[in-house]
Amino acid sequence: MKFRRKRWGTKKYAQDMWMCMTRVDKGVDACDMPAAHEEKLKQAFVKAINKAINDKEAFVKKIIDNVEKVVPAEEEELSIEEIEARLKKLQQELMSLVRLNVNTGFDAEVYDGEYGRIAKEIEVLREKKQRIQEAKLDDTIRKNRAE
Repeated sequence: MKFRRKRWGTKKYAQDMWMCMTRVDKGVDACDMPAAHEEKLKQAFVKAINKAINDKEAFVKKIIDNVEKVVPAEEEELSIEEIEARLKKLQQELMSLVRLNVNTGFDAEVYDGEYGRIAKEIEVLREKKQRIQEAKLDDTIRKNRAE
């Protein structure tokens, strides 16, 4: 089955609904599934995830381990452009995490851990970017003095 998001109502009373496309295209006889409220789907998803995660600490550790495999190691030298791209991506992740928490009441322990991890990485990258810029400035000054 394919589903599509539809907005029902007008500005003040607008609701996001998910509808079966078979029902939309072929009518009620083809699919008797009614439209589902997006907020109820979000709540059900979070409830199911929280229920599936009996051992939250192990789950969070696994997520962090997977992220660390993908994220470049500290020792690797990154260019300013790579740092800026990563900072932009992390800021988007942070905003998505905040929106998810506001909209769904995400598990506080998981939220705090993930928020702290992202914020720490942003801080480290900003410091690294500043060190690189200062080193480039020092090199430029030394070259100018040598001339």
